[in-house]
Amino acid sequence: MSRSTTSGMSRVTAAEMLSRYNEKAGQTELAAAELKIQKLFAQRSAHLPGNNWCQDWFQWMRNNHPLLGLCFRHRLNPVGMGPRLVILLSSVSFGLIATNLIYLFYRTHPDANGSIINIEFGEDDSPILDSFQITYEAVCLWTLGGLLHSLMDLGMWHRKFRDVTVLCIWFFHVFQVSFISNAFILETS
Repeated sequence: MSRSTTSGMSRVTAAEMLSRYNEKAGQTELAAAELKIQKLFAQRSAHLPGNNWCQDWFQWMRNNHPLLGLCFRHRLNPVGMGPRLVILLSSVSFGLIATNLIYLFYRTHPDANGSIINIEFGEDDSPILDSFQITYEAVCLWTLGGLLHSLMDLGMWHRKFRDVTVLCIWFFHVFQVSFISNAFILETS
């Protein structure tokens, strides 16, 4: 132990007093274990020590899902409520933007949209739905929109929440512009 001397008297530093307290209280091992778990949560680790695959899946969903993470995150998870809300709002905004842009493309270029699969069933004179149709627009929404949305969510998490607020504001403005342009296109057509 190092001691600082002032006027020939020895004095215990604050770090030494804290280490003595932790040793007496048995907190060093517990604090080290909690710090290790916090680091794993910060890295979005899929496996925690001592968990089986089912427990790992549950902890992953509780701590990393945009909605479940708001209510059920582990107490040691360093990502708080504020960043999670910003990421959720950004995710919803980006999802609406991607959907709206694909919708606008197929409304301004109706010849680009066609039927991929058309399944007919039931009677011809039946008043209920008698066909099921999958179009290029639907496939584009499911694949391209879903892929871009997933990449955006992963990008926000891996940026470690820096500039997420700026991204959220930017996406909100892009959504407003695309919504206004969509309303303008529908009025003119």
